[in-house]
Amino acid sequence: MEELNDIAHLVMNPDDSLKAAADLLLVSQFHPDLQDSVEHSLGQSVARWCRPRAGKMTAASAARRAYLVISGLGLLLASYHPGSSRLDLSDALAPLLEALQEDREPQPLPDVPADQFGASLEFDSGDPLGDAILTSTLEEVADRGYDRTTTARIAANAGCTEGAIFARYSCKLELFNDANRRQAEAGYELNEEYLRKLGDEYGAGVAEAVYMREVHLPKNRHLRALHLESLRVTWHEPKVLKANAREVATAYARFHPSRTPAQRHLDYSISLGSSALPLLDSRCWSLPYDVVLIPFMDLLP
Repeated sequence: MEELNDIAHLVMNPDDSLKAAADLLLVSQFHPDLQDSVEHSLGQSVARWCRPRAGKMTAASAARRAYLVISGLGLLLASYHPGSSRLDLSDALAPLLEALQEDREPQPLPDVPADQFGASLEFDSGDPLGDAILTSTLEEVADRGYDRTTTARIAANAGCTEGAIFARYSCKLELFNDANRRQAEAGYELNEEYLRKLGDEYGAGVAEAVYMREVHLPKNRHLRALHLESLRVTWHEPKVLKANAREVATAYARFHPSRTPAQRHLDYSISLGSSALPLLDSRCWSLPYDVVLIPFMDLLP
């Protein structure tokens, strides 16, 4: 427990070089040369550590290792979250450590696709052109990254002029923030409904394991890219960062009111780490995370 707390403290209070590494990792999604460099350095190390090997490491052991990487990556990516460095995660990490130490064999998981991960959610605000602009914005950012996305391309794909965009928004950042906020709100609802239905039938741990598999699947890169890029943009915009923190807090208070702030932060961090791990190991979707998540969920409120 002492070692786990020490590592958590390190990544929750990153120095400038660690922050820069996190930024580069997220930027690499949209730059093939940088992505290749990441995959052949840190990516290779993570893959060697987290992939089953006949006679050397079981799938269950590999999943436990990968879950540690997810947790560490997530805590690093969430370190910009206001107030996170002051949190004491000891009580939140204790059940995770207990779950990681439990000797459990993987079980077959149900095949229940998360259809909400396939593409940008459709908007229905009553303004068809405005909805088309929002959808085009998210698709462009997921494909190119925020910095390479232009309002000219957004307008062309939405079938309108840039003037139609600026009649609604003062700048690209305001447009992206609105589109991302709307999608996040709808996504919370759909994800919780998906988990609830799975949990009712198979149990909370199995539901979370299926959810993580769906997050990691290569076909769902679009949603992961959007999730991480929206995070990266908030890092460099203090006002947006505070607004995002309030939205996350509101969502967790609504869906998980019995959890402590530390438990909510760890949960939020794991969601970020889950989106980031495929950048380092493209085959992580095949790991049996149920060996961790079944005992972990049994220990949470």
